[in-house]
Amino acid sequence: VLTVTCFSQSALDAITSDPSAGARLSSALVAAVSAKNLDGVNFDFEGEGSADQSGLTRLITQVSGALHAANPHWQVTMATYASAAGDSSGFYNVAALAPALDGFFVMAYDMNDRSTPSATAPLTGGGFNDTEALQQFTAVVPAQKVILGVPYYGYDWPTTDGTKSGQATGGETPLSDGVIAASGHPSYWDPSTDTPWTSYEVGQQWHETYFDDPTSLAMKAQLAASFHIAGLGIWALGMDGNDPAMLAALLGNAPAVKDFQAGPTSTGSSASS
Repeated sequence: VLTVTCFSQSALDAITSDPSAGARLSSALVAAVSAKNLDGVNFDFEGEGSADQSGLTRLITQVSGALHAANPHWQVTMATYASAAGDSSGFYNVAALAPALDGFFVMAYDMNDRSTPSATAPLTGGGFNDTEALQQFTAVVPAQKVILGVPYYGYDWPTTDGTKSGQATGGETPLSDGVIAASGHPSYWDPSTDTPWTSYEVGQQWHETYFDDPTSLAMKAQLAASFHIAGLGIWALGMDGNDPAMLAALLGNAPAVKDFQAGPTSTGSSASS
């Protein structure tokens, strides 16, 4: 499918308030999808605040109607924040958008605290998590229109030490799961979020990384199955280093898991702390 993106708030304000934008966008997308013999369109419009809610719903409803009229087999989906279904003051009115769309790609990642080493896609626990996201979406959208998006990446922080309670001494850095796996650092398990993490030292500076692996992804697949949703999606293919175990976990072929390590309870402090 063709992905249509817009991350500029000013551009989103303009397009959602322009009554002629729907017709122009519909014409362009019908032509583009037809020319490439594609299967449909995914909208990835990421804005803030509720001011554009009604305009966005009107725009997407009009464009989706035109796409489905051109070819009823074309799929029209939309990416949304994990918390969108339960956030009445957010950018999306999920319940109002639902009739126009074939599915929502729920971006269930970046749910970590940016200033504290933490899981980007907690299954449970954390500030917000996959379980809460699916509870909220399936409360207002038919389950068959929900796709749970999972991450093939994590975040790394410089920390005061290598324990679970280590404090960040700097900002987060995104790392692909392929890079994390290739590093060879020990893998620990956080039972509160059902996600893996690691700590390691570079010189005298400790780091902590939170990420996903086949075990945590298999648990996300089981969660998706328990809610009877349409399935899972990934941001983004290839970021796992093309490890076949990652996709196998999402397909329901969970790896054998045993001997979880909780992680070190004490380490030396980093030189910068």
